[in-house]
Amino acid sequence: MQRDYLPVIIFSFGKRECGNLARQLKDIDVCTEKEKPLIQTVINNALQIINPDDRQLAQIEDMLPLLIRGIAVHHSGLLPILKEIVELLFQEGLIKVLFATETFSMGLNMPARTVVFSDVKKFDGQNIRYISAGEYIQMSGRAGRRSIDNKGIVILMAKQRMEPSVIKSMIFGESDYLQSAFHLKYHMILNMTRVEGLSPESILKKSFYQFQNSLNLPRLEEELRRLEKKYDSLIIPNQKLVAEYYDSRQLLDAYFREMRSIINHPFHILPFLKPGRLVRIKHANMDFGWGMVVRYGTKNNPEDTTIENPEEEEEEEKEKSSTQENKINNQINNKNNQINIEQLAPDDYFVDVLLYCDANSIVAKTADGITTGVRPCYDDTGEAMVVPVELSAIQSLSAIRIFSPKNFTFPQVRQTVYDSIQNLIEKFPNGLIPLDPIEDMAIKDESFLKLIRKIEILEDKTFFNPLHNSPYLPVLYNRYAKKVSLRNRIKQLKKKIKISQSILHLDELKYRKRVLHRIGYLTEDDIITLKGRVACEINVGDELVLTEMLLNGVFNDLSVEMTAALLSCFVFERKDNKQQNRVKEEFAVVFRRLQEIARNIAAISIECKIQIIEEEYLDSFCPDLMEIVYAWCQGQSFADVMKLADTYYEGQIIRILRNLDELLRALVSANKIIGNLELEKLFNLVIDKTRRGIPFVPSLYIQ
Repeated sequence: MQRDYLPVIIFSFGKRECGNLARQLKDIDVCTEKEKPLIQTVINNALQIINPDDRQLAQIEDMLPLLIRGIAVHHSGLLPILKEIVELLFQEGLIKVLFATETFSMGLNMPARTVVFSDVKKFDGQNIRYISAGEYIQMSGRAGRRSIDNKGIVILMAKQRMEPSVIKSMIFGESDYLQSAFHLKYHMILNMTRVEGLSPESILKKSFYQFQNSLNLPRLEEELRRLEKKYDSLIIPNQKLVAEYYDSRQLLDAYFREMRSIINHPFHILPFLKPGRLVRIKHANMDFGWGMVVRYGTKNNPEDTTIENPEEEEEEEKEKSSTQENKINNQINNKNNQINIEQLAPDDYFVDVLLYCDANSIVAKTADGITTGVRPCYDDTGEAMVVPVELSAIQSLSAIRIFSPKNFTFPQVRQTVYDSIQNLIEKFPNGLIPLDPIEDMAIKDESFLKLIRKIEILEDKTFFNPLHNSPYLPVLYNRYAKKVSLRNRIKQLKKKIKISQSILHLDELKYRKRVLHRIGYLTEDDIITLKGRVACEINVGDELVLTEMLLNGVFNDLSVEMTAALLSCFVFERKDNKQQNRVKEEFAVVFRRLQEIARNIAAISIECKIQIIEEEYLDSFCPDLMEIVYAWCQGQSFADVMKLADTYYEGQIIRILRNLDELLRALVSANKIIGNLELEKLFNLVIDKTRRGIPFVPSLYIQ
C-alpha cells in the first residue's frame, strides 16, 4: 500500500494455502469507506438468488468479511457464486488483494498492477518442481493494466536459493507449445461409424494431433539430407581398425561403469567410508579430484544433516552420526541377519566429503534431494568445503586414511586438511594407492569376478590393436565417434519421419474396434447394433460399462437415491491414487455389480491388446462420494451434505453434482432408444431430486 502496488494478485499453488494467507490479513483493510457500501450492495444482490439457508454456509460466512475489506480468495474449490462475486468485484477495482491459484490466470482477462508468486515450486500431481517458463509467462502476464499502469510489477518469493540457470530459463524461456490432447474414445468411434461417408480413419487423418506431427515432416526430411551428406563426407583412414578399437573402448567403458556401480553399492562400500578415507569425486562433467570422507548417512533419516553444526552442538551431532553409522554397519556386517541386497538402494545414502570448490559455490538441494550449486575449482582461488555427494559420484577409493578433525565449521580447519591431502598426492607421483575390490573390499560375487575377467580380456584386445600406440589415434577416434553420433541421429530422424508419415492412433483404433466387435456393439461389417446406438448417447463417464449396466438390468431394482449414489462413481475422479476405495456396507452390493461388469470389460480389452491395467481401470470407478450424493438425493441441505464431505471443497461437490446431472440426461436419451419407459422415468426422478439448491443456481453473468 505504501509503495502503491495495489491491486495485487498473489499466486499460490494450493487452495488451502490461499485461504491461510488471506486469513493472516485479518487486521488489514485496503478499502475506503466510500467503497464498502458498493461491495456490500454487490454481495447482497448476488446472494438474493440463493436460498436463505445456503447464505449461512461456512465458506460464504468466511469470505464476506474479507470482501468488505477488499481482500478475496479465488480457486476451484469455491462455490461458483462466490467465484463470480470475486471476479465482478475485482473487475470493478473493489478487490485490492487477491489470493488465487494459477487457474485465475487461465481464460480470465483480469490484470492487476502487481503479481506476487508465493513460491516458485509447485506440485504437478507427481513431483514438486519449479514452475515452467510458460506458467510464469501466463501468471506474470497479469501484471500491468493497459492504459492504467505504465509498468507491471512481478515479485518472486523464493523459499531457497535458486541456480541462476533455473531463474533464467523460467523468466526468459519460451512459452509452452500448444499440444493436441486428442485421444480415442468408444463414444467417438461409434458416432463416426454410424455417419455415412465418415470413418474414424478419416477423422484421424484430419486431426490436429496428426497435423502437428506431419507439420515437421519437411523440416525432418531436410535435416536428414543434411546429416547424410555430412556423414558421407567423413572419410576415416583404416576405418575398420578404428571401428574395432572404438567398439572395444565403448564396451570397456560400459564394463567399468558396471564395475563401479557394484563397488559403490552400499553393501560393499559403506564399511570403507570411515572419516578420513580419501576418495575421488566426479559428478557429471565436473571432476573434483581427491577429497576426504567426513561422514555418511541416509537421506530419509531426519537426524541426518549435510553441513556441519555449530561447535556447541558438535558432540550431540557426532553421537547421532556415529549411532546412524553403527546401525548401518551392524545391518551390513551381521551375518545372522538375512539381508536382501536390492533393498539397500544407493540413492538412499549420502557421503559428506571435504572438497576443493569454487569460492562462489553454495551447497543447496534440488526438489529430489540432489546436491547442486557446487563447482570444482582448478586454481588457487577456491575454498575447501564439506559437500554431500551421492555414492555414484565416488570414482575411486584410496587405501589411505588421514586424521579427521572433530569440527569442520571453521575455514582454516578445512583448508589445513585439504593442504595435507595435496601433500599426500605429491608423495605419490603415480597416483594414490586404491583399494583393491577383491583383495581389500572382499567382493567375491561370481558375476563381479566374471566382469573383471571380461575387462582384462578387452584391455588386452585394445592393447594389441595396431592403433593403440599410434600418435594419430586421438584424432581418428574422435572423428569416428562423431561419425557414430551422426549415424545414430540419422536413425532417430528416419524413425521420426516414419511416424510422421503414418496415421497416428491407427493401431489403437484397430484394437478398440476389436473390443466393440467382441462385446456386440458393431457387427462384422461395422454396422452399429442396438448396444452401439445406446453407447452413442452416453458422453459422460465410461460408455461401455454404463451401457452394459443398462442392458443387464443393474438399475431395475434400485431406488432413486441408490441410483444417484451408484452413478456418482462415474463422475468423480480421485486425484490421490494411493487412497483406497472406501465403500460403506449399504452401497457395497451395487458397487460390486459395477465392478464385475468393469472387470469383464477390462479382461476383453486386454485380450484385444488395449494398454490398460485392470486394477487401475477398476480404481477409476470411485465410490467415495456415494454417501454424499445419496444424502443430497434424500433432500438434505447443502450445509448438511458438506458435513459428510469434510475433506472436499464446496466447489468440488458442486462440479460433481453438475456432472451427474449431465450424465443423467444422457441416460434418459439412451433409454429412449432402448424403449425402457421405467428406467427413463427412474432417471427423470433422479434429475428432479438432485437438480436443486445452490449447485444449480444460474450464473451471475447471465442475470
